[in-house]
Parts: sequence; C-alpha cells; structure tokens
Amino acid sequence: EHFKGRIGTKAKLHTVFKYFDRDSSNSISKKEFTKIIRAGTKKCPVKVSQEDMIILWDTATRGEKKEEMNFDEMENWLFDD
Repeated sequence: EHFKGRIGTKAKLHTVFKYFDRDSSNSISKKEFTKIIRAGTKKCPVKVSQEDMIILWDTATRGEKKEEMNFDEMENWLFDD
C-alpha cells in the first residue's frame, strides 16, 4: 500500500518504470523490480525484506516463473482494484 501511495498514478508508474528499464525493452528484471520497490518504500518505517521482495515478485507475476515483467503486468498488479 505504501508503494502504491507513493506512485499514485499510472502515469507516474510509467515514468518510474521507464527510468529503471535501462535497456528500453518495456520489461524489468527481478533486480530492477527490487530497485523500484526499494526506491518507492525508502521512507516507509518498515523495511521490505528480501523474502518479502520474492513474495511481491511472485504476486506481481501471478506465480509464473519469469525472469522479467513487462509494464502492463506491473500496472495490472499495482492498480488492480
């Protein structure tokens, strides 16, 4: 929730996603995903553990064993109301 609140809008998510998608492939690796989450939760009083990061990745990729996630997947995960 803290991360979604910090991102706020789909447009801001797109900007952040593009920033971390260094090769402009419209997808991010687990490592890039971790960087996005850590940046978005930097001021959160509870730190996101590596174990939590694995759970977040699995949830965002709907349990598929993937090495990368595209923008649409991240957007659906974050803004799936």
